[in-house]
Amino acid sequence: MRFLLVIWILISSFSVLDAQEARFYAATDASVSNPANREYQVIANSIFEVSFTIENGKGTGFRPPDFGGLNVVQGPATSHQVSIINGRKSEKRSYTYSITGAKPGSYTIGGAEILVNGKTLNSRPFTVVVIQGREGEDNQKETLILAQASDTTAYLGQQIILQYRLVTQENIKSYEPVSNFEFEGFFVQELDDVSRRTERMIINGEEYYSTTLEAVSLFPQQTGTYTIPSVAIRVGVPRPSRRRSLFSFQEYDYKIVNSQPVTIKVDELPSGAPLSFSGAVGNYTASFAIDRRTLSTDQTLTMRMNIRGDGDSKHIIPPAMDLGDDFEVYDPNSVKDDSYVAGGEVVHYKEFEYLIVPREEGRKQFNPEFTYFNVDSNEYVTVKPDRPFTIAVTPGSNIGLNVDAVNDRNLSPNKPSSIKSGKNWGFAGSAGHISLISLAFLGIIGMTTHQYLKRKDELLDPAIKARRAAHKKAEAQMKEVKKYLDQKDERGFYNEITRTMFHYLEDKLNISTGSLTKDNLVEVLSENGITDSTLENISEILKNAEVSLFAGGQAGNLQNMYDRTLSIIEDIEANN
Repeated sequence: MRFLLVIWILISSFSVLDAQEARFYAATDASVSNPANREYQVIANSIFEVSFTIENGKGTGFRPPDFGGLNVVQGPATSHQVSIINGRKSEKRSYTYSITGAKPGSYTIGGAEILVNGKTLNSRPFTVVVIQGREGEDNQKETLILAQASDTTAYLGQQIILQYRLVTQENIKSYEPVSNFEFEGFFVQELDDVSRRTERMIINGEEYYSTTLEAVSLFPQQTGTYTIPSVAIRVGVPRPSRRRSLFSFQEYDYKIVNSQPVTIKVDELPSGAPLSFSGAVGNYTASFAIDRRTLSTDQTLTMRMNIRGDGDSKHIIPPAMDLGDDFEVYDPNSVKDDSYVAGGEVVHYKEFEYLIVPREEGRKQFNPEFTYFNVDSNEYVTVKPDRPFTIAVTPGSNIGLNVDAVNDRNLSPNKPSSIKSGKNWGFAGSAGHISLISLAFLGIIGMTTHQYLKRKDELLDPAIKARRAAHKKAEAQMKEVKKYLDQKDERGFYNEITRTMFHYLEDKLNISTGSLTKDNLVEVLSENGITDSTLENISEILKNAEVSLFAGGQAGNLQNMYDRTLSIIEDIEANN
């Protein structure tokens, strides 16, 4: 029975997966010269590959394209690949050609064709430009280290991507940095998901192969002009082999290659930012949601604002919210702050919570805003909901109550009747009756007290809430730090312990989210009553973590740093 069930699940899965839409596309390993126009570049008489791939479909009747005057050296070579990941089946079949161009010029490789389920699919054409290689007597091969910044002029709070690429004509088999990467003036986060695939490049008429050695996101911490120094990389090239025995080892020639320095100018943001701007710089999206559309004047409405973007999250605080005279808005609270690496950059996600109280009854509207500075258009962009939020406000229990009328009312208890009742044979007046009434009365008191405490908590200043929750939140984050400690994951450990320390201090000391940085740490904490000894311990931990993360230093024993961080948190809890 179990065997039949497994077979049924597999058949069902494949049936669903086979229903995925088929894709047919062309690809090449030629050097990219203009991706927007699908234009590539090769050296005359060099050999490059062009492949045509059908994905998630059983193709028949493959017809190669017109290669537009380029010469086919070999092909097509076919390959077939099937993979199942998390129950999803992916199937690919590729037809690969080796191509060369003898004469310089522009050549268009047309679209190939294949038949899938009775439908003809075509790949997109693309252009290959053949250029004449550099001529000369110097045939010595060259290796370079290129430092490439996404922007050399940026704004405070903007993310800059810096890549170090190994570019070579040699058969490089090993490489290692012999000097530290230094990024003074920037907060740095390593990009782990960057592609390490080898690619072709053409520089000054010569063909090279390149791969990424290191990629980081840089976030400038203050304005000014900064020069990132060159980095020295030692590369190893196999020595031409002489006669070798079974027990001999490959020998290498080593040399040092240096990157060029990179200069980055960091500017202040332009003036004229609206009230709803709170530090977001880059490209952002925002969404808004409320938890109710009907409430009374003695109830609160919760609005959540979610933002996602690629700027420096430490510079972003909850935006100020002016909803007019109809609403009272309490200070916002930051309830989520996460970041991750995707698409070769750091993306962060924040969620802010606003408590809003209507001031009077009626049909009311409000339209929240979030503003960011767009680095592509160099202007402030304001995001709003598609339409204003409309809510119906009814009078609360404390609205429209006439005190004078209440005082004029006869609130004295009813007088007992002069008619005497006979003997009571029923439940009324019995001990059980009195007990039930007492229980009901106590229940009403309990419910009233619960509602009062709940209401009091809702109206509590978010800053006070954050201070009260800071210790519990820090304990939960330190459990995550412990996981990295147990796994001996140093990078994860230092990242998480830095994040935990900053978040705890901001919550505990009522410091605006993201406004505490390593540059103002001493001044801000001193103003908030942190003792000199505790401040010295905090600074040392953060400094050691930064050195270990970004400069390759030795920060010491992880367990010792973990224990010291716990001690610092407990010390602050006891004295603040």
